[in-house]
Amino acid sequence: IRGRRSNIKLTYPEDLELIEALLTAREERSA
Repeated sequence: IRGRRSNIKLTYPEDLELIEALLTAREERSA
C-alpha cells in the first residue's frame, strides 16, 4: 500500500490530504 500511496502522491499532490484520509480509512477497514 505504501508504494501505491507514493504513486498517488506523485500523481495527485493537490489531493494528498484527501487521498491519505481515504487510504487510512481503507486500511482501518481491512485491519
